[in-house]
This record gives sequence, structure tokens and C-alpha cells, in this order.
Amino acid sequence: MKMPINLKKLANLKDKGNLGATIALVIGILVVLNFISYNIFLRLDLTENKDYSITKVSRKTVSSLDDVVNIKVYFSKNLPPQFTNLEQEIRDILSEYENYSGGRVKTNYIDPSSFENPLEELTQLGIAPLQFNVMRDDSYEVVQGYMGMIIQHGGEQEVVPMIDSSRNLEYTVTTAIKKLTADKRMAIGLVTSHGAIDAGTYARNVYKALEDLYEIREVDLKSEEENLENIDTLLIFGPRETFEEADLKKLDSFIMSGRPVIMLIDGVLIDPQIGPYQSQIGIEGLLNNYGLKFNNNLVADTSNSMVSLPTGLFNININYPLWPKVMKENFSQDNVMVSSLESLTLPWVSSIDTVEENIDQENTRVEVLAKSTPDACAQSETFNINPQSNIMNCSETREYNFAVYLSGKIKSAYEEGKEAESRIILVGDSDFATDQFYAQASDNTAFLQNLVDGVTLDEDLINIRSQGVTERPIKKLKKGTKETIRYLNIFGVTVLVLVFGLLRYFLRRKNKLIDQI
Repeated sequence: MKMPINLKKLANLKDKGNLGATIALVIGILVVLNFISYNIFLRLDLTENKDYSITKVSRKTVSSLDDVVNIKVYFSKNLPPQFTNLEQEIRDILSEYENYSGGRVKTNYIDPSSFENPLEELTQLGIAPLQFNVMRDDSYEVVQGYMGMIIQHGGEQEVVPMIDSSRNLEYTVTTAIKKLTADKRMAIGLVTSHGAIDAGTYARNVYKALEDLYEIREVDLKSEEENLENIDTLLIFGPRETFEEADLKKLDSFIMSGRPVIMLIDGVLIDPQIGPYQSQIGIEGLLNNYGLKFNNNLVADTSNSMVSLPTGLFNININYPLWPKVMKENFSQDNVMVSSLESLTLPWVSSIDTVEENIDQENTRVEVLAKSTPDACAQSETFNINPQSNIMNCSETREYNFAVYLSGKIKSAYEEGKEAESRIILVGDSDFATDQFYAQASDNTAFLQNLVDGVTLDEDLINIRSQGVTERPIKKLKKGTKETIRYLNIFGVTVLVLVFGLLRYFLRRKNKLIDQI
């Protein structure tokens, strides 16, 4: 007796077999991919500046370690919602350090609540408690938490009391590792004589930022006993008193030794009692010899920051042309010290010129690091600094240089025929780096740090710091462009809807005609 063959049933069995094999194959591929991804480190960072990936500098730093670096992260679990993603971002960044170090960077995440007495024990480690307002049961309550880190190497350690953002985490970690593993720290000579700004008091943000990486040494150029032999870079911060001949010779000798100098010099000083007046500090001749000249003027620009004015019960903010704001397009894009910066506010800045006949055109490079827009003008003799007046009432507008970098062969001002490979940076303002303007333009600190790093560390850490810029200012638009954008916003969507409607109408009508035919 022959059994009839059910071809349909056989086909179904075959399809089920194929489906089972396909599912098994997919599961196998997923298992293999999971195994590979677990053992091979790979991350994609699609942000413009690669904000969540460590740079080549950090990779090189950890890959060349000769000993283990331990990183301990103390992160509380009961933090407010805005910090939910921060711990994961920290883990992602530190995992890159671990992978690129070949196992020489080890991280340990510690829950502060595991301590018997977190307040006492963590405070002793240098990590202070933070207080947060948290909404619970329809009411706010204050909770205490920790977001700190300790980096250890060879019996030494660096403490990061608070990690409130992942933006500067790479710079913080790489700087700490460099400090812990360096044979010696580079020394920055901060000139305290000649009425210079006391950075430790009036520029704490800059001072702390530099102190994290360098040894800061106070320098008195007036003192005969002052020894500059162990200074790597000299920083002159807003001098207000006259440089004598002996002081200038000491400065010239430093430059001729091949070591860099950064000068923040105000061409016009703003005194609350007597008003603005031209600065005469006796350094003009020395700079002229090198090929640089700071002008005793105040530059006003159409690209500027705002000043807050009291008007009785409240303050109003108005644009202040005497606080020029340098935008990205007015930074040198060929110099890493400034090419990644987005903005810089320079309050009461003076312009800088170059003296071409005193510059070795073949062996000396002159770079304008920051400049004004072409719509800027300058006050040279009488100064009007009233924010409520028409400061931009100028007869002539042009570009002005705010920061100039001289590198290469520089001639001595005192030893005839002597020249040396050296570097000089001259900025026509010192107020920008003081704490008074930090809250309004925090990126100003990055500008000065970049200058110091650029001439001291061969620009190693600049790319890290510039990676996560905070400000994305709207570029200045021409009047015609503004009007075009304005009318596109008003009528653009309406026109698009009408066009879409008409196209749809004609397509439907065409389809109807085709159906009728």
C-alpha cells in the first residue's frame, strides 16, 4: 500500500528547518561578535571635536608608562538626575586610558557609602562632600554626595576633589599623569616687580590652572640677587611701573638664552579715580629692537562683549565696543595655540604693530595670533570709555593686531651682533586673564594657558584643552543675509506647504486622467 506524499507538508518542514538553521546562525554570529567586542576595544565618537575620545597626546603618554598608574573614582549613587550620565561618561573615557596603556593604567570605582565614616575618611583623602537639592515625595531635600578621583603613581598622588563634567576630564587626567611621571616640573617665572598684577590674588583661575602643571616661581627683576637660570618661561603680567636699564638687560639676557617670554602689556591703563591714561613703562625701546610695538590706544570693535550697567532696581546688559570679542575667524588658523579657540574677550585692549626693519625676514617668523574685525577703530589721545556713549563714531576703520608671536632669530638689544633662536609673545591687554572677567569669558583662561603651553611644552596639551569648547557664538551676518534668513523663517514653511500641496494636486489629477484613459 502506497502512502500519498504530502508535498506541501514537506515544503513546510523544509522551511522550518531553514528557519531554525538561520536562527542558529544568527545567534552564533551574535555570540562571536559579542566575544570579539568584549576582547577588542573599539568605540566610535561622532562628535565634531571627538569630545568623548582621548587624543594622541594622552595615548602616547599612557602607552609609554614604565609603571602602573592607579585611578580611584569615588562616585556616589544617590546623585541628582543631571549626573546620571556623568559616571558612564567617566567610565568610557577612563576605559580608553586602560586600553591604550596596555594594562598599566588601572581604574577602581568605589562607592563612598561603603566607608564606615565617608565624611571623615574621604575628607582626609582630599575629597570633600558636595551638597545637592533633590526632589523626593513632592519636596526638596538636601543630600550629600561625592564625585572625586585620586590618581596614584610611585608613592605620589594627585587628588581631583570634584568631577562635575566630562569636558575637561582628559586634560585633568593626562596632566596629572604627566606631573606624577615627570623627572622634573617645568618652571614658570611670574614677574612680581614693576607693579605687575598679583596673579595669586587677582588671577586665581589662571594661577591655579598653571600651578596644576608647572612650578610657579615669583621673579623680581629689580633685585640684583634674582637668578633666572632655573626659569623655563617668563610671564610678565600687566606691569605698571618703569623698567630700568638693568632690568631690561636682565630681560634681554633671558631672551638671548633661547628661553621664551610672554608679555601681557596694557597700552592704556584704566584708573577708577583719574580715568584712562597712557602707559609709559620704559619697555618700548626693548620691544622695538625685537620688532614689536604696543600702541597707547584703545581699540573698539563691532564684535564685542556686553557690560552690565546698574539702573536702579536692576541691571541692564549692553554691548561695549571697548571690550572686543575675537571670534574664531580672527584667530590664526595656522597656529595650534589659538586655532581651536572659539572666542576671546579683551577688555580695553591696545593694538600691536610690527617694526619690519628690525626683524630678520628670512630667519624670523611673525604670526598674528588674534586680531580685530575690519570694522574696528582706535582712540589714541583722548579716551571715551562711557558705555552709554557713541564709542563707534569713527572716521576710519580697519583691522588691529591684539596678540603677536615672534619666533626664530631675535637680535640682542645690548650685545651688538648677537642673536639667538628664541620666542616672544606680546598681547596688548592683561585684564582678560584676571578673575574679574573670568565669569563672563571663561575661555580667556584657556587662551593664556595655550600660550604658556605652546612655548614651554612644545604644544603637547593644547589640543586636549581646546577639544571641548564651551562657546559657539553666532557669526556676524551681513544685513542682506539677515533679511534673507528673516523672511525665510516667516514665509519659508508656508511656501513649502503650498508647493507640496500643488504638486500633490497635479499628481492626483494626472493619475485620474490616466485611469480614465
